[in-house]
Amino acid sequence: MRRLRPHLSYANVVSTLCLVLLLGGGAAFAASKALPTNSVGTRQLKSEAVTAAKIRAGAVTGAKIDLSTLGTVPSATLAASATRAITAESAVAAQTLEGMSAEQVAAKARLRCPNVMSLDHGICFGAESEASLPQFEAIFRCNELGYRLPLAGELLAFEADNYNTLPPEEWTEPETSSGSGIYGMLATAASHAAALNPANSNTSHPYRCVTPATN
Repeated sequence: MRRLRPHLSYANVVSTLCLVLLLGGGAAFAASKALPTNSVGTRQLKSEAVTAAKIRAGAVTGAKIDLSTLGTVPSATLAASATRAITAESAVAAQTLEGMSAEQVAAKARLRCPNVMSLDHGICFGAESEASLPQFEAIFRCNELGYRLPLAGELLAFEADNYNTLPPEEWTEPETSSGSGIYGMLATAASHAAALNPANSNTSHPYRCVTPATN
């Protein structure tokens, strides 16, 4: 203490005392201004005082959010647009096939026959019977056109559908043979009668060519 006395002066003492009072008074002031627990509410917060950086990660959950206030996120918007596009494209595809309308598709699905032929049970028949020929010549004539003679059952069904009276007998495809020669079948039918008889292939009879119907 004796060593310090030569260095003490009135100015030193006063300045030191002021510093002590200032530090002690500031601490006391700060202590007096400390906020009590749970004393800060929405009224004390300034507008936009709470920023995203001040919110603890995971603190805000779905239960705290009004979902109706949220807009559609970009990825969901794209997904919805893609779904609508696919649905629309599927609807168009359902109504068209290879660029055709429903009417065109239905028309294309209908069976068709070459000119001068008529459709019956999925088979195209020559509209008129041809002049009498031996059976083999009738077969060759039809073959040249890419056709054939009708089977017995096909010809009987066609004539039963299209004739009310018995038409002339016509050649069918060969059905049988014997030691005395090859025999073809002659078929004739009407709505209430039918006949199927063998005949020598060298004899001449009317015929008509047939071919499967196409789309």
